[in-house]
Amino acid sequence: MRNSMKKVICIFVCLVLAAFAETVALKDGVYKGQAKGYKGPVRVAVTVKEGRIAGVKVIECSDGRAKKVVKEIPRRIVSTNCVDVDIVSGATLTSRAVKEAVRQALGRAH
Repeated sequence: MRNSMKKVICIFVCLVLAAFAETVALKDGVYKGQAKGYKGPVRVAVTVKEGRIAGVKVIECSDGRAKKVVKEIPRRIVSTNCVDVDIVSGATLTSRAVKEAVRQALGRAH
């Protein structure tokens, strides 16, 4: 009984989230965002096409050790069409800054 209730709740939550995602359409364009990174500001440009995240480019990042973040976080965001992706191990602050800058940019796309 307990497992079936968990499944029902899980399905319900998924359906609600899917319905909400469809109602929050993004306007096509290129949007910029900024957040405080480990060693200075992190600036991004986010491209939206057909209501989806089509590209994320880190245009400024002062943390020289974060090369993997600059490549990996944008790739993950585009592939999932979602900002809530896993951070890069060893570069937590810069990963969070990239994600926050993307959130800020997408806030302008509504």
